[in-house]
Amino acid sequence: MVDKIREHCTRLIDSKNNKPEILFRFDLERLNTLNRISEWFIEKEFPKMMNEKKPLMDPNEILTVEEIALMLKLTPQTIYKLIRKVKLLKVEILTIDKPGVTPKIRGRRGEVERWLDGR
Repeated sequence: MVDKIREHCTRLIDSKNNKPEILFRFDLERLNTLNRISEWFIEKEFPKMMNEKKPLMDPNEILTVEEIALMLKLTPQTIYKLIRKVKLLKVEILTIDKPGVTPKIRGRRGEVERWLDGR
């Protein structure tokens, strides 16, 4: 670290600036400010971030085919193939007020996770 400071001082002196000591003091003040901010963050904010709990995923949550595809890093077409081959269980959601409408295909998060564990 001391070597870096010496190198920086040498650059300031060689830069043909009339007042390299003013620039050096300014740079030191910036470093001190950064140091104070990082100490504050470590003391105050970082413990808060560590104590925040991530919400648990509900295994009964119903996901769209696109959401399942994102979760598994596959394409929606592959998910439809897996559903057709009964590798993934599906939930069909019918709209009662619209007869003749194709049911929407969904899957439960827990079923997808169980399928992943069983592979």
